Amino acid sequence: MKASGAGRGGSPARGGFLVLLKPPGMTSHDAVQFVRRVFRTRDVGHAGTLDPAAAGVLVVAVGRALKLLEFLGDAGKEYYGEVLFGRSTSTGDAEGDTTDEGDASGLPAPEVRRAMEGMVGSIQQVPPSFSAIKVAGRPVYEKARRGEAVVLPARTVRIDRFELLDWFEGTPGRPAAATPRARFRVSCGKGTYVRALATDLGRAVGVPAHLGFLLRVSVGPFKLEQALALEEVEAAAAVGEAEALLQPLVAAIPGWARARLTSAGMEYVWHGRPVSMDRGEGGQAAWEAGGGTGRAAPDGALVALLDPGGDLAAVGRWDADAGLLKPTKVMALGRLS
Repeated sequence: MKASGAGRGGSPARGGFLVLLKPPGMTSHDAVQFVRRVFRTRDVGHAGTLDPAAAGVLVVAVGRALKLLEFLGDAGKEYYGEVLFGRSTSTGDAEGDTTDEGDASGLPAPEVRRAMEGMVGSIQQVPPSFSAIKVAGRPVYEKARRGEAVVLPARTVRIDRFELLDWFEGTPGRPAAATPRARFRVSCGKGTYVRALATDLGRAVGVPAHLGFLLRVSVGPFKLEQALALEEVEAAAAVGEAEALLQPLVAAIPGWARARLTSAGMEYVWHGRPVSMDRGEGGQAAWEAGGGTGRAAPDGALVALLDPGGDLAAVGRWDADAGLLKPTKVMALGRLS
């Protein structure tokens, strides 16, 4: 494998976000290890775990993009999936052992739809015992795998949409299609377990249920259409073009106001000094029209500070009274402060 545009210390020169199409059966940790191997750097992390059995969008930050993961933490996520009624499992999906069974025949689609609608908004959710949530520094799935009791407290999660797309009543006598199934779309916030949502949907209609399959189609601004198969990434790395697959840093913060730094402004930012906006000869930055607001941001707002070439150099906070942008995170090339 040829080098993939690595910069100092093995990291890609500018960093960015790799939108992976994670296949089912691969853990998010394994996906991170894959990206580390391809880009020959340990400066890699993901923007939110995707269950091993699930497929779809896994956003991986490389190099300087790691500094922006906190802004993706609260980003909404969207999934397509299927709930199977008649059986609940220890994991909440098809991978687990059966914990309960019940007759789901005659379950009407309108009842399922009403139950879904009733779960939209801020709800209390108990995470699955087979999850990566850490207690005393260890993921709770380790205890669950040993057969130890795991009791996690409910927490508030946000469900923006839980929509029934298709309903299959089931066909008795046909094992592969005997159970009723609901195909759905869900949009949700940080910390939501769709496996738990499937289990809770079963409880709401009085029938055990579990998640049959799950496909994540978006994480914040990153969409399934951008996702790359592992083979595509490996092929690009083999000819030294892996870095070209990275989405730019600024792609993680769409809609932010942007300011373009002058060369003098870049020097200020490198040293953590606030920069003044363009009020004549002394300004070190000017509001950027393309992709930003083209005007001053609200006081206290975070602003994307672009270098003269248009790449993200830093994140700053706007002080309207002082007319200054104060750097809070510096991504400028050659600076990892």
